[in-house]
Amino acid sequence: SRLPRSNRILYIEPPAALLSAFKDRSLWFKWWQWARGARKKTENIYLYTPPVVLPFGYMYPRVNRLNQRWILLFTGIIARRLGFKNPVVWTYLPNTLILAEGLKPSVLVYDCVDEHSEFPGLIKREAVLQMERELLARSHLVFTTARGLYDAKRGDARSLYLLPNAADVGNFALADREETPVPGEIDGLPHPLLGFVGVIHDWIDLGLIEFIAKAKPQWTVAMIGPVGPGIQVDRLAALPNVHFFGRKSKEELPGYMKAFDVCLNPFRKNVLTDRVSPLKV
Repeated sequence: SRLPRSNRILYIEPPAALLSAFKDRSLWFKWWQWARGARKKTENIYLYTPPVVLPFGYMYPRVNRLNQRWILLFTGIIARRLGFKNPVVWTYLPNTLILAEGLKPSVLVYDCVDEHSEFPGLIKREAVLQMERELLARSHLVFTTARGLYDAKRGDARSLYLLPNAADVGNFALADREETPVPGEIDGLPHPLLGFVGVIHDWIDLGLIEFIAKAKPQWTVAMIGPVGPGIQVDRLAALPNVHFFGRKSKEELPGYMKAFDVCLNPFRKNVLTDRVSPLKV
């Protein structure tokens, strides 16, 4: 959305695996949305949801190769229909070399925003690292968002840059304005109010949140963001001074953050969080 409108953009959404929808019901739409083809988001931006793929692609490179060729089959048709030729291909995922090169890019960019090999779930660390090394070696440009990622990928990339995350200052500065309203669901909660914004997943130390809430029952903790599949928050949500508000849009966040006395970033200490540039910061 920040690029000039003279650029036509096809944004390919991450595919869902066959088993994903059974773990996360919000992904069921991906079973049929691919059939809609490219959806026009703005004057120059198109979105495309690829068909579902086989599971275990992050565990077995052979499965991943099948998945990537499957996605390329459909995405290539979409790109040709839209008249794309020699595009700049920009990927965030370490296993997408076959898809990326299959689109015949004039420039291939890998934007490395996480240490993907350290994510929990159906992943084999060495398999992910090997797929990523191949992508790093073939990419014309590689960006990393954190110093830890830069140091880890430096030996495998041809052209590597450290490009930390930025912030939408204009949007989040609204939290400091007197006229910005605080949403009613959080406005009446007791202070001091400690707030978290982000995806609630394995890398968030929910045990620490529980400790804080029990040690200081007069404090309030607000958790804003979607709860990842398989993450159990029932015990935490049962505490009278802990509140979960679910996903909020970027435009809504300043009002909620205006209510915070303290902002929390309770990441567990591990390789994944050591190599990240948190958007919430």
